[in-house]
Amino acid sequence: MMNSVEYMEILRIRIVPFMETFDGTFQHDLAPSHNSKQVQAFMCENEMKILDWSGSSPDLNPIENSWNILKKRLAKMDCTAKEKMIISAIQVWFHDDELKKICATLVESMPRRVQEVISAKGGHTPY
Repeated sequence: MMNSVEYMEILRIRIVPFMETFDGTFQHDLAPSHNSKQVQAFMCENEMKILDWSGSSPDLNPIENSWNILKKRLAKMDCTAKEKMIISAIQVWFHDDELKKICATLVESMPRRVQEVISAKGGHTPY
């Protein structure tokens, strides 16, 4: 499991530079490493806009679907060693065209997902 220091390093290297060029809002779940005081201070110092998020909203979190697809891809590979699994995960995540299309479709489905949650008054949806 990732700790707060590791998470902040990813934010510093990957997310902060992206957010500086893209006026968007960052969304993450309520995992302890994402929600620590250290991370909250880091995000504040870097003026990151954060989406106020319910930890129990998988309907509105397409990354959960993406992780599931990635896990299925990795299950078909020889990933018995940790290093091999990490390398394979990176290869799949950045170079699998089908996964890229699926992720784009998931993101494009967000307006529909939001409407479903509104219609269900915050209850469960088909997603």
